[in-house]
Amino acid sequence: MLTERKAYFALTVMAFLAVVQNCWYWSQLPPKVATHFNLEGEADSWMSKGSATIMMIALQIGLPLFLIGITALTSRLPTSLINLPNREYWLHPSRCKQSLAYVRTVISWLAVAVAIHVMAINHLSFLANRDDTKLNTAGVMISMIFVFAAVIGLIGNLLWHFRLPQNADVVKPSKRK
Repeated sequence: MLTERKAYFALTVMAFLAVVQNCWYWSQLPPKVATHFNLEGEADSWMSKGSATIMMIALQIGLPLFLIGITALTSRLPTSLINLPNREYWLHPSRCKQSLAYVRTVISWLAVAVAIHVMAINHLSFLANRDDTKLNTAGVMISMIFVFAAVIGLIGNLLWHFRLPQNADVVKPSKRK
């Protein structure tokens, strides 16, 4: 079963691997690093090696942490600001805590998918810079398809989980301030 705790463990491993990945490629990179590529995989924007490496680590660790930060807000927001299918039922005080915990778990796994995607894109970027070649656009597409499939799967999971049970009494949720 996918749990929030397992997602946090996976994110910790991914953050460690992000640092290892950047340290590994550091000595292999040229002083000027391509940081953006056009649709044909040709570099069209550059940064210094140091700035590029800091930016890549920041993205690899920062984007997933941003998503985790959003999950921390769910228990502090008024329920009127939380959009779920069948929200009156699922955000009822008797189910609200468990419902929000489930949302946090799903978003945590989204953060894992994003971390994997950014690590893959950075790897491809490092290879293009190290070998002075075009970016592997097929690899980028595979990574994008992976993260897109993860998003679709997680949305489907949320929709399935928050469907209205048969014979459910729907009541209005309490308004948290």
